[in-house]
Amino acid sequence: MNVRDALNHLLASPLFARFEAALQHNSIFDVLAVGTREVSHAAFLCWLLNPQEGHGAGDVPLRLFLMRSAAKAKPASIAVSPIDVDLLDLDGASAECEVAVTGTVNGKDTPGRLDILVTLPGPEGSPQPLLIVEHKVYAEQSGQQTEVYKDWASRNGLHQTQLDGVRQALLTYVCPDISLQSAPPVEPFVVIEYADLSAWLDDVLAHAGVSERARFLINEYKACLIRRDLFDNPQARDRQEELEAHEQCSEAIKALKANPTELRGFDGHVNRHAKAFKRLGIVLNRVASRGDAATVVRLRELAEPVFAGDDWGIQGGTGSLTVYYKPLGRRVREALGEDELKHLGKPYLQFYFTRPENEVGVLDLYGGIVGGEPASRQPMQEWMKNLCGVLRAQVPKNLDNKAKRGNGIAKVRFGFPGINVTADDVADVVHKHQGELRKCLSVMEALKTIIEQWGATELEPSIQNNFPGVRQK
Repeated sequence: MNVRDALNHLLASPLFARFEAALQHNSIFDVLAVGTREVSHAAFLCWLLNPQEGHGAGDVPLRLFLMRSAAKAKPASIAVSPIDVDLLDLDGASAECEVAVTGTVNGKDTPGRLDILVTLPGPEGSPQPLLIVEHKVYAEQSGQQTEVYKDWASRNGLHQTQLDGVRQALLTYVCPDISLQSAPPVEPFVVIEYADLSAWLDDVLAHAGVSERARFLINEYKACLIRRDLFDNPQARDRQEELEAHEQCSEAIKALKANPTELRGFDGHVNRHAKAFKRLGIVLNRVASRGDAATVVRLRELAEPVFAGDDWGIQGGTGSLTVYYKPLGRRVREALGEDELKHLGKPYLQFYFTRPENEVGVLDLYGGIVGGEPASRQPMQEWMKNLCGVLRAQVPKNLDNKAKRGNGIAKVRFGFPGINVTADDVADVVHKHQGELRKCLSVMEALKTIIEQWGATELEPSIQNNFPGVRQK
């Protein structure tokens, strides 16, 4: 079967249409651009865990979540047990997001902010902690977060007439996959992975009292997580199996996979159905581009909330990712003027991450200049070289930094086993590399702090010292 016949057959197949439809559902969370914001995820779960909200299920979501969490607690734990949950009157429970608390760690009072706190009214009406949820979607716990929450919970017990003695709130750590977390929570936190979360949401949906509005929102939330490969997509998997089991469709897929060069004449069709084709392993052999990389797409999703604000800009995010520091160019332009920069060149500081190859992805942080006249650029080039040297000297010694000279500040390699070429770098396998992508983001965050501190204290004096007569800020 040639490429044209294969495309004709595949695109006309109802099985392919069903498969593509299962992949392409944009949830309301994606439409509102909150699908990557952890605070939005926590807010939705908080709404569902609150019996006082209008989802129609009363205390059922909370009781089911407590049961699932309590079953994971160690037998010797003093936290609420399944037997306790069965007796508790949860009608008066309430849930809040972003609750400020203080815990003592290593003799030092440390502030923290609980993602979700569920409380019950105590004997005198004061709220008592029943459930604490720390929810991580893309990030990991920072510092001693869970130790702070553990200490706070140990000093704020749960007194209820239905209980035999004082209990401690259930401490729950929700994340997609705990094996991908480099800093797991301290005990007695119990872990609820997204497989558990999915099962809990299905249990909630099975309850007859859930309103139609709540059913819609729960299903949209699940669709958001499926689209971002945080939940398994059973519908897409089933449709793909049906498609590949069909004899003629299977032959068409094999023909398209075997002839990537011939696909160049059908770019429009490949681009139109890119997500489905990539899932099927059909990759266009491009001349000018090597294709998109799911690891780069996910790193951009992780980086966007970290680098939000006026000081950073993000470009790319499919085949490569660039994150650049705006105050450098902005202040130099203010000081020297646009006309002068046409001669000297315009300076920049940026992170650059390209698609992994041969199982290695590289994060670069470097500076440089663009433009300028060859005979006039030396002062700006020398200044940027010295500036990068100053920043390079501040990179932590424990970082395996391959940037040793010139305009390089940091160069760090990350391992992506199984990704040798772009065709390997697809959404189906990106979840295996979440831990490495988070390590990359952690390095970016540490280097970001160095740059911002330098920008706040040394950028202005450096401009003044190296370019006499510049405009005062």
